[in-house]
This record gives sequence, structure tokens and C-alpha cells, in this order.
Amino acid sequence: MFGACVTRIPSIGELHLRGDMRSLSVVAAATVCSFLPLSASHMISLMIGVALFMLAQALQPSVDRAPKLAPKPGRLEAQRTPKGKPDGSPKSQLRKPNGRQRHQDPPKAADKADPPQKVEVWKPSVAPVQAPTFSGQGWEAESEELLLQMTPTAETNEAVAEIALAVKRVVAPLLPGAEVTGFVGASLSSGKAFGVAVPEVDIVISATPESMAARAGSRSPGKQGGGEKTPLQLRKSTVRACTDRLVSEAGFRFRRSAFRGEEPKVVVISPQTLHSVPMSLSVNTVTPVYTAALLAECVRLEPRTQGVVLLVKRWAKDRGLCHVARGHFSLYAWTLLSVYFLQAGEEGLLPPLRTERTSTGLAVHGQAPTERGPPRGDATVGDLLRAFFRFYGSQFDWRTEAVSVRAGRRGAPDARLPLHIICDEEGQAPLAGPSVEDPFDVNVNLGTCMTSASLQHLRQEFERAERICAGGASLAELLQPWAPQAEGGAEGAASAE
Repeated sequence: MFGACVTRIPSIGELHLRGDMRSLSVVAAATVCSFLPLSASHMISLMIGVALFMLAQALQPSVDRAPKLAPKPGRLEAQRTPKGKPDGSPKSQLRKPNGRQRHQDPPKAADKADPPQKVEVWKPSVAPVQAPTFSGQGWEAESEELLLQMTPTAETNEAVAEIALAVKRVVAPLLPGAEVTGFVGASLSSGKAFGVAVPEVDIVISATPESMAARAGSRSPGKQGGGEKTPLQLRKSTVRACTDRLVSEAGFRFRRSAFRGEEPKVVVISPQTLHSVPMSLSVNTVTPVYTAALLAECVRLEPRTQGVVLLVKRWAKDRGLCHVARGHFSLYAWTLLSVYFLQAGEEGLLPPLRTERTSTGLAVHGQAPTERGPPRGDATVGDLLRAFFRFYGSQFDWRTEAVSVRAGRRGAPDARLPLHIICDEEGQAPLAGPSVEDPFDVNVNLGTCMTSASLQHLRQEFERAERICAGGASLAELLQPWAPQAEGGAEGAASAE
């Protein structure tokens, strides 16, 4: 039906000879004419014409051809691959019947160039977090005033229970039979300092692996292969699904996600009708359960434990020491540091703690006290806070000692506790990181999140706190919000997240 047109492509030698074809044809014509029976006048006229033609060709200016530009690097591979033929790449295999690409797959991680490292630059905030102000005067008065603001009340527990019930109603269609529990670490009215960045309220959704797998469409949880998800992946996808439903149907506001650790969670804020509380939403996490069980027993044995833990966690928040993503201790780790200080510090107010799992849940028991001096019962919470900074600032050896509330005394890490060696910079000598033992799992070191920068920050903050306490400064100065060093060298006010 259609004719085929075949064009012969000249060779490179023919292209070079084309420029002299005219001159050669003239010479050939003159040679042929020399053998023809022409008269002398004709021959003279012909030779004159040939000479004039060659002179005109010699006087004609030559035109230099522009050199071909090299192809762009991005188009080199496209020019080498014949159009319409698959080259084995994912892009060439995803084509419609008419030859057009349906879509382009994102480049693989191995094909991407390493992105440049981002340099963190501190910028002043339009809404900086301010240091707390107190109506009372003096360290003790300020400590008592802050504790009154931070201690959870009955209204706080009722509000968190109401939020947990609202979350349960929303996620029930996704996870039939799931239980939702709320845990609170401080009063809801005291979350002004980094309350959204590190919430004091945890909402934990307890669901079976089978229900999560059924929601995700997986055949069998716990296996990798055939598109099936691991337990950690199931928890991540379940947290995402629950968050989407809370935001779209219940008026919750999404703030940030933290999926890098072993306990993936999302920070959301409840609607105004539910007190507008920032909280961490997670699935099947155990850290809030551990914290609640540990504090319940410690407060029963020593009521001042709650005040020390609240003030220490507030200081860690204000001074930027509890952001796990930045390599700092979690709030759970700071709770253990506070309890261990009350055991092994100069006061000796708490005995070693024994943990066990029962049919009804977790249980924590205070063991009989071993050899220790008579405890001082007249120390206030403010005094204990000063002693806390003195203990970890100048007495405790972070390289050789371990924080272990099971042992309740100073000593080297347990043989089962993995050590954390910090060497995260090129050319840096290996450095022993802090050892913080999880009393519910002695094989877990809560200090493995530490980096060289965060460890240096930790030591600087303890030195600063010990210096402030020794100098008789106010609690407001101690809780001045921390910010990275600005370009001018001054320490700026931290911004609320």
C-alpha cells in the first residue's frame, strides 16, 4: 500500500571529494575537448573560458562549517538507545501499546548521587519559647510553684481518658477489637515548653497482628516475601491509617511523624472540643507502659520521686536533651536516670527494683535494701534536683559506669548489656557512650542513640546546671530554653515547634 524509499548514504570519502568535483569536471571537459576536431580559434576561446572559471573559483571566499556540539550528558544514553526498542530498564518496560511511556519510575537509591549534607543554621523565631516566670522568690519557692503547675491532676486524667475514648471510636472500623489507652506524664496546662515537640501524653492503640495484617491485606504477619509485611512495617502502616482517619474524620491535626526507631509514632493535636492536647499516637508500644509501672512503684516507696522526675524532664526539654532523633535520651531514659540517682546518689532514697511479667501485665517491686547509710528524709525536691546535677555532672563516670535501676548501686554495665561505641566522625577515636539499662529488658541499651555531638551537649549541660546550682541562681535561669549557637556567638531563644 505504501512505497518504500531507500536513500543511499554517501561515505566519508565521498563527502571530502564533493568540494573538488566542479574543478575536476572542468579539467576533464577541457581534456576531452582537446581531442575533438576544433579550430584554433575555438580552442583558444575554450582555454580562456576555463582559465577565467578557475580564477573565479579561487577568488570565491571559503565558508567554514560550524563544528558539531557535543551531546548533553543527559541525552547521551537516549541517543545510543534505538527509539522504540526496550533496553531492559524499568522505564522501557512500562510503555503503552502506542509506544508512549505511561509513567516514569522514580530513580533508585543506588542511581542517585549522594545529596549534600544540610548544615543546620539557627534562625530567630517569631514565637520563641520563653523561660518560665515565677511569682515566688528563691529556688525552693520556684520549684514548688513549678511542680504545682506540672503535677497531673484528676482533671488531667479525665481529659486524657476522654481523648483515648474518642480515638477508639474513630479507629474501631479499621481495627475491630482494638483497645486504646492514654498515658499522661504531666499536667496538660504545663506543656508550653516544647509541648508539641515532645508531648507528655501517649495514646497507645493495642491491636493483634492478625487484625493489622487483615487491614493491610497481608496473608501472614511476620514473614517477608510475597509482598507480606514485617511486624514493624505493619505497625507503621497501621499508625498511618489511624492518623489519616483521625485527621479526616475527627478533626485531629497532624504535626510530625517519627518512624525511624523501633516504636513508630505520630504527633497529633486533638481538636478544640477535646482540649487541643498534643499527643504521641502509636500502636503496640511498650515504653509508656514501662514508665507508668516503674513510676507507680517508685512513688509508692518514695513520694518525692514524682517531683524529681517532673523537674528533670522539664529541664531536659528546655535544654534540648530529649529529642531522640537528634541523638539524645528519651523521656523514658531520663526517668530511669532520675530513679537511679535516688538509688545510688548520696541520698539513697530508693532500693533496687525488680521487674517481672505476670498474667495481668507488668509488675515492679522494690527489693530489700542492701548496705547503705540511713536515708535523709528532710531533703526537699529542690535539694534533690541540685544533688541530681551534682551527681551526674561531677561524680558519675559516663564511660565506665552504667545506669541500672535493677542493681540500684554504682558499678560497671552488666555483661548482657551491649556497649555503645561512638565513632561517627571521620578520623575520630572510638569513644565509649553512656550505658542506660532498660530494667524490663537487660539486653537493651537506651544510650545507643547517642552521638559525639549529643554526648558533648549532655556534658556541657550538666556542667552548666551544676554551675548554676552552686552559684545560687534561680530556677528560671536553669530552665532558660536552649538554642544552637547563633552566628554571632550568642545563645538565642529556642523556637516552639
